[in-house]
Amino acid sequence: MQRRIDRQRRRLFVAWLVSTVLAAVGCSSGESGESTAQDQEALWRLLSTQGSFVESYASIADMSASADLVVVGSVVRIGVGREWGERTELEGDENVVASVLIEVEVSEVLRGSLPDPGVKSITWEESLAAYSAPRLAAVIRSDGIIVGDDGRIAPEGGGFAVLPQGRGVFFLRLRSDMGTEITPAPHGSSFVGGVSYRLVTPQGVVVESSKGATTPLAYAYLDLDDSGYPSETSSAEGKLAAEIADLDLDGVIARARA
Repeated sequence: MQRRIDRQRRRLFVAWLVSTVLAAVGCSSGESGESTAQDQEALWRLLSTQGSFVESYASIADMSASADLVVVGSVVRIGVGREWGERTELEGDENVVASVLIEVEVSEVLRGSLPDPGVKSITWEESLAAYSAPRLAAVIRSDGIIVGDDGRIAPEGGGFAVLPQGRGVFFLRLRSDMGTEITPAPHGSSFVGGVSYRLVTPQGVVVESSKGATTPLAYAYLDLDDSGYPSETSSAEGKLAAEIADLDLDGVIARARA
């Protein structure tokens, strides 16, 4: 009985998150092709459906030292990736996991080395529980972003309406699960250098904001004020969030490089 209740709660939570994404991306400025603030938050809202994480760091320096790769760059493409699990008539997508592929164009490498020295980009891949590949494509497509037959996202009107603009710092861990998927990524989807990375923690992506630097995925599990400062700083994640909130992006870059 408890398990059934937990499943119902999880379905309601996922449904609420999806509706939030759809509401956010529904406000895009389609005529101009430019991304509004709400548009740019849509990708972070989608990725915030992540569950628990196994790594935790109390400082930018510690997070950087542990990462396999740390880069400065910007998100330039998003696509549907691999799929694990099996859909059933009774439980739908509940036991399915699909990944989203995010291409980051790299302007500077702070730690590690690019998987393909000839290509200044990397593939960031995050897995989303209770999503099938078709459902993930539908959520992304809801903003008028067209998913082609090859699974890649093509811009409509010349702009990627849901992609965040500006620089970010990405603290990445090499994924070691290539080949474990039940369904491979759609034809045409690419993994730069044949590999993909995940964030070391949800705070492993730090982006520019009007107030300095912010960790957009941390709002899903930390109590942060409007400036990104946490209500408590006793935990490792709280300490890390407080350090980031006191810096601008160049300050984060400097500490990641040190």
